[in-house]
Formats: sequence, structure tokens, C-alpha cells
Amino acid sequence: SFGGGGGAAPVAGASPTTFATTPTVHYHPNSQSGGAGYTKSGDQVTACPSLGSLAAEMSGIQGTSAAVVGPLEQTDALGRKFWRFNAAQAAMIGPTLSGIANRAITTLIVGRVHHQNINAELIRPRWAAYTNDTTNTQANASIGFMRGVVTSSSGQFLQGQAPIPTTADPTNAWKTHLGAQMQVMCVASRTTANGGQRVYINGNSVDCGQMTTSVTGYVGAIIGGTNTSTANQADVSPSSNAYFDIYEVVIWTGEHANAATDAMVSAAQTNYDLTTVAQQAVLVGDSITFGVNTSLSVSPLGCEGVGSVLSAPGAGYLPSDCRLINIGVSGAATATIISNRDATNSVYSAAGLIPGGTSKNLVICHIGTNDISTAGPASTGVPATVYGQIVAYWNTTTNGVLQRGWRGVQVGNTARNDATVTGSPPDAPTTFQARIEGLRALMFTGTAMNNTFKTDTLTNTGQAYDGLLTVLPVHEITVSGDTAFKTTADAVDTAAGYYDSDNLHLRVAGGQLMASGGDNAAYGYGAAI
Repeated sequence: SFGGGGGAAPVAGASPTTFATTPTVHYHPNSQSGGAGYTKSGDQVTACPSLGSLAAEMSGIQGTSAAVVGPLEQTDALGRKFWRFNAAQAAMIGPTLSGIANRAITTLIVGRVHHQNINAELIRPRWAAYTNDTTNTQANASIGFMRGVVTSSSGQFLQGQAPIPTTADPTNAWKTHLGAQMQVMCVASRTTANGGQRVYINGNSVDCGQMTTSVTGYVGAIIGGTNTSTANQADVSPSSNAYFDIYEVVIWTGEHANAATDAMVSAAQTNYDLTTVAQQAVLVGDSITFGVNTSLSVSPLGCEGVGSVLSAPGAGYLPSDCRLINIGVSGAATATIISNRDATNSVYSAAGLIPGGTSKNLVICHIGTNDISTAGPASTGVPATVYGQIVAYWNTTTNGVLQRGWRGVQVGNTARNDATVTGSPPDAPTTFQARIEGLRALMFTGTAMNNTFKTDTLTNTGQAYDGLLTVLPVHEITVSGDTAFKTTADAVDTAAGYYDSDNLHLRVAGGQLMASGGDNAAYGYGAAI
């Protein structure tokens, strides 16, 4: 365990940050909500004025496309309002924001990015030139002021526009891995002569090359979306990957030296009482970890998976200096996570490790459901084969997670319905649930780690990685004494509110229960961090 929980003080960030350098655009939902011009339809933000010196327009429905709606106004456990972008929302800053040069702009967001295995469009330019909404020139699609970019399917880096920090400064690349926790994200863009890009997450920063393409005279901006591909239109398109929350968004035009941008980030970090990242937990798995939206009648929001629950302000699961990186991949199998582990610039690589070794770097893995859900060759769905792949993920000569300098937690698989696997190979159990139980038995003895699993992963007493891998029996979680994730009866009990109606994916309540551990906190993800 990393040790005690935390979270910002209730008053932190309740008021907008005061900056020594006056912003061009400044939005702070907690203080703006209910103010003049701030309008909503239900929880949906439809328009918002600026808090800065520029009376720029922010509107969630600006343009002609009825499909473009504004962010959802939410309130966190500390009582602070924020805007949620949940893959279908975008917000636009109007044409009063003009004369933008992409090598002379600083963008800053205080907030959370919920998934780190998909690209996130945080702030983009809107128009290259503008007369009115129907007479305009669209911006270059390759230009971005602030993005979260995945370079290897296993880790998202903060950047403005390429080059990204991994190519410019691999030693410090870990400083720009985005997490799901509250953080200050900032990109200061300048010409090479004035320092190029500087990218920040809280108090950590990395210098990298200037934006590769130079543009000037751009107008307006988009948060959580992209512009249309043709000129003379006002429409924007929400980004299907935009899963993030905004507590404050600030833009400064013009070039600012390091001292000025350092002060901007420091002011926001202080206002929100955010500690500089010094340790990290990485969540690995499939759609259950990712927090997938499904097409079912009741489904979890993409911003409310177990990672989002763990990192929510006020939840108390994370130490104040801990980054939580959710690289769960919908549809992932054991082969997927091994491939991602070995990808260039992955979060697992030396560039992803926080200095300090295994005490600072933790991987929590919940995998195998998609492996056992498949019919086909004799090896497919056989618990022993899936177990072998899980062992290989942790322990493979030089490439294993343990060999790379991490410590780990293997999570017990949640239940499924007891349906027969059509075309099941002769050496595999014939039902989903029987396969899951067979896999659990190879890793667990009761709620403890199986001794053979320890030996196979070289984590047994006296072995190379003694004690560096443990298990988390989430399948033993109970509520008022009743199991929630263990049996087929649990999976089909949608009335309990933990499973979606496919008896596989979890609802929001299921993610919350996996984090808390129910009757026994030691069985929840929160206890592992």
C-alpha cells in the first residue's frame, strides 16, 4: 500500500485562481454557475460568460448541429461544481478570442482525464479565419493547443502539438503521463527562440520542441471536440474520446517565458491544494476496468469506471501525491496487455517509471474475461492457458512487469452468467462461469495468493521478486454478508444494481463497490493503493 488517503481541502478551488498574468479567457464553473449569462438546460450547460478580461462567448450549442451539446454541470463530493465531457459534449469559445498564434499561446486546465488509453482533444482552435459563422475558414486539423495523446496504446502523454516529450526528453517523459486524478495541465507554446513548448502536470514540467506547424490569426477555440472539415460552417463535432472534467480553464495569448508559466501553474496548484506527483498506480484490464459505455438499457457512464471512483476528489482512496493511470482497454485479452506492455514509449517502460523503484510504481491488473469468453482452438478458454498468459505478463525474462521495476496486484475475476460457450473446445469448461472459477482457483487459495502462482511469478519467499506481487479478491466482496461478484447468481441479479443487464459489465454502483470493498475494505481496489 502507498499509505493514507487524502484529497483536497473542501475550500480548495472553490474560487477561481488569481494569476499574476491576466488571462485572455478564464472559466471557473463553481463561481460562475448561476451568474449572468450562465445558462443550462437541466444539467447541460448551454452558455457561459468569461471571468477574464475578454468577453469571449462559451456556448455548448453554438452552430447549426443539434447534436452538439454543452458539458454537464456536476458537483463533486467537496461541493464544487465542474463541467463533465462524456464523449458527446463539446464547448466553444467564440470569435472574440482572435489573433491566435499556435506558437504564442498558453493553455491551462484544472481537472481530470478519465482514460489514458485513448486520445483526448482538450483544447483546439476553431477557425483559421472568421467573418461570421457562415463565412469562415476552418482550422488545420493537425493543430491542437492541448491534447492527451496515446503513443503506444498503453499510456497517454500531455502535449500541444508534436513533437511529444518522449521523443525530446525520454528521461523525463514520466512527468507528462496523464492521470485520472485532479491535476493542473498546462501547455506553454513558443517559438524555438523563446523556449519552444513547455508541458506541465502540476509541479513537474518537460521542455520539448516548438509546435511543428506554425499558424497565426486563428479565431475561437473548441473544448472536447473538433471543427468541421469544410469552410463556411459553424458546426463542431464532439470527440468520442473526450472523457474529462473541467474545474477551471484558462487561456493566455502571446508568448510567456518560463518564469511566467511556472507561476501560472504554481498559482493553480496552490489554489486547488494539489501535490506534485511522486508515485503512481496503473489500472490494467478490459472494459470492466475501462468503465465502458454499453448499448444496454442501463449502463455506466464512461466517466464513472472504477478508476474514476478511486480518483474522485474527496473519495479518500488516493494519497495526495499519487497519479492513477487507467489503461483498461475494451475487449482486451491477456495477449493485448502483453503487447501493450512491450510497445514503444509505453507507460511500463523506463520513461514511464517514477524514480524510486517499486515503492513508487504499482500495477493493478484485472484480466481474463475476454480470454475465457471465446470458443475456438483447444487452448482457447482453458483456464490453465489463460493463467499461463497472466504469469507471462508479470514474469517474462526482461520484459515482464516485475522485471521492468514495478510491483503488482492481480485482481480476482468478477462473475458472469452461466451460459454455455458455443463450440467450446473439449479441454475447456463449457460455461463462462466455470472457466472463471477455474482461473480463480489457479491464482487464489481462499482470499490469499496461491503458492504456485507465487512461484511461477518469482514472487515466493527467497525468489527474485519476493513479495512484489499480491492478489486482490474482489470476487469475495460482500454487502451485508451477501457476495456481489462471485457467483452466477450475483451476475444475473441486476436488481442489486452492480451489473448491467448483460450480466458482465458493471454499473456505476458496481465500480463504486469494487473500489470500496463493501463489508471488507481489504477486498476493494482502494485498499491496494
